Amino acid sequence: KAAFATAARAHTVRLRPFWIDRSEVTNARFAKFVEAQSYVTEAERRGHGLVHDGKQLVEKAGADWRHPRGPDDSIEGRDDVPVAQVSWNDAFAFAVWAKRRLPTEAEWERAAGGLARGVYPWGDEAPDGRVSFGRTLADGPMPVGSFAATELGLKDVLGNVREWCGDWYAADYYASSPEENPIGPDSGRARVIRGFGFLSRADELSLTARRSAGPSTAAVDLGFRTVREADR
Repeated sequence: KAAFATAARAHTVRLRPFWIDRSEVTNARFAKFVEAQSYVTEAERRGHGLVHDGKQLVEKAGADWRHPRGPDDSIEGRDDVPVAQVSWNDAFAFAVWAKRRLPTEAEWERAAGGLARGVYPWGDEAPDGRVSFGRTLADGPMPVGSFAATELGLKDVLGNVREWCGDWYAADYYASSPEENPIGPDSGRARVIRGFGFLSRADELSLTARRSAGPSTAAVDLGFRTVREADR
């Protein structure tokens, strides 16, 4: 169930206009959804989520969005920190409630690349301190807006948490994807994950790196942001 990374093949697509959240969905915003819908996340129902043990993600009893690192952890005082330990299914349910949706992989990459359209949000220059490496599980994610933004103002695409996209994942999708508004394969076993989380390795620092995980996966460094159509 753990996510894995592959490289994206360079290609060009055309997209309809859309609005995307500047920041990842926060604990406070997700809490409003949970309260309004009496929603129980998959990690809560299952009794565990994925937490990093220093080498890899492992199942941790009691880890959920309210206790992202385990039962002794709490999001109290962290309202402005990105929500984590939410599955793709949880994120989808939130988006429906908010009258929004999860971004397609193509939309995420276009927005994250900003006007620079480079390897990083700011272009192709080396990070030079613009992204914090070496954060640990104890450090956790930081408040939204803590990391380098794109020229379009999109925050934390390389920083806090990795992000769910709406698409099913296929390693070879780019070889046959349509040139206009690609939405991913019709079916699959895993959903696309994009972005760079606080526990990601330095060699994963790229806007084009593709990851995936089963839609029920919930992890300590995995969250999301949402989009809506530009004509709404």
